[in-house]
Amino acid sequence: MTETRIPIQERIDIWEVIDAAATKSFGFMPFYTANKIAEALNRQGKPLLGAKILVLGIAFKPDIDDARNSPAVALIRTLLGRGADVRYHDPFVPEAHLDEESWPVGSSTVRLRSGPLTDEVLADQDCVCVAVAHSAFDIAWIVKHSRLLVDATGVTRRMSPAGGMVIRL
Repeated sequence: MTETRIPIQERIDIWEVIDAAATKSFGFMPFYTANKIAEALNRQGKPLLGAKILVLGIAFKPDIDDARNSPAVALIRTLLGRGADVRYHDPFVPEAHLDEESWPVGSSTVRLRSGPLTDEVLADQDCVCVAVAHSAFDIAWIVKHSRLLVDATGVTRRMSPAGGMVIRL
């Protein structure tokens, strides 16, 4: 029997792994995104409690209008639960409902509406998080006008920051 040897690559490109995982039908967002946002804010002397955070994209995956089972919605729940002032913008999902099961007993369903995406809105946020990489997003423009951007999708990996600080997962 002949043994076939396959060369082992010495370095694994983490973004190739993330891209591969993102193709799965169950959706994907790197773990610990909320903690990465909190850490980035802390480095700038700003606590997560009361921080203005804009989440870009809450659909289940890019360029669709369905937010059911979206990791981005789970991220918003986590950030709200930790006291952040969270808004979102998604050109495909104009309104989102955070179900009651994720809130303390006696709480009602939380409804969020997609807000505008302007230079002023971006500049007013303590942190902007790209949670879903919709093709409609002008990422270079978003980076330019954001003080702090956390990229949970890898869309900025080939860009140099032209505005504020960019944190990549």
